[in-house]
Amino acid sequence: MNARSIALALSVAIGLTGMHATEAAAQQAAYPTKPMRVIVPFAAGATTDFLGRLVAQQVSKAWGQPATVENRAGAAGQIGVEATARAAPDGYTVCLATGALAIYPATKSDLSFDPLKDFEFIGLVARVPNVLLVHQSHPAKTLKEFVEIAKKDATQNYASTGAGTNTHFTGEMFKLDAGINMQHVSYRGGAPAMTDLVAGHVKIMMASLTTAVPHIKSGAVRALAVSSATRSYAVPDVPTFKEAGYPTIETAEWWSLIAPKNTPQAIVEMWATEANKVMQDPSLKEKSPGIEVVTGNSAEMRALVEREIATWKTVAQKANIKMD
Repeated sequence: MNARSIALALSVAIGLTGMHATEAAAQQAAYPTKPMRVIVPFAAGATTDFLGRLVAQQVSKAWGQPATVENRAGAAGQIGVEATARAAPDGYTVCLATGALAIYPATKSDLSFDPLKDFEFIGLVARVPNVLLVHQSHPAKTLKEFVEIAKKDATQNYASTGAGTNTHFTGEMFKLDAGINMQHVSYRGGAPAMTDLVAGHVKIMMASLTTAVPHIKSGAVRALAVSSATRSYAVPDVPTFKEAGYPTIETAEWWSLIAPKNTPQAIVEMWATEANKVMQDPSLKEKSPGIEVVTGNSAEMRALVEREIATWKTVAQKANIKMD
């Protein structure tokens, strides 16, 4: 092939590449052109569902296309997350994942997806600390008294929002640090567990603070410690685990938007922008007391998941937690 032919071939190749790039840019510029779905991996009515619907409403309003919430509950959110991993990476499916995303590798040896490799992290949107609660009839008034009682009575049970959830693993972390033994009672969500705690059917619960605040304020349950780094604005009189002598217990349930791997970066950034907007709503803290609005880009979110996977694997190993 002579120099002129080579030059012509290169010119055609460059032209085709440019056309493809232009077409891709045009498609992204037109996005969205059809309805979108926000997968919520838990049942309707809980905080995850509430936040997912806020995001869906925001993008529908901003982009002029309907966004529907699809509740795909089960297996501590794993079913919904798995559906997201299998979805087309075209920007029309996202998922509001929770901190359980970092727990799955600690409890499952047969995961069909990799939390770090199979998703685009759109960004962190919110978090809420956990809180150790006792029924009003429980004798402990402080965390110190609670531990003293637990060391003498190893038959106590504690409830959580479900096996493999952040509240479950925070409860196990506390047991390890305090050197106490309590039997875990798994519920299908925070609402039924809280109902049984208020009724006195179970006397102890590790709960999400948003679920607990109304019952703390009514006096139906007593809060002994929150798992945040500092006291929560929602219950400022409740000390942190750190204040009570357990400096390693700093945990929170968090929510992050994720999309299937290879979703175009421009679309990922569009979702991140709208999610940040909706989380600035001043009424959010009134509707979900205890929630903390936070931001974190894709790289920061990935780093958080990586750290927590290591933490929860250690807890699972020490507490001998297996869920296969």
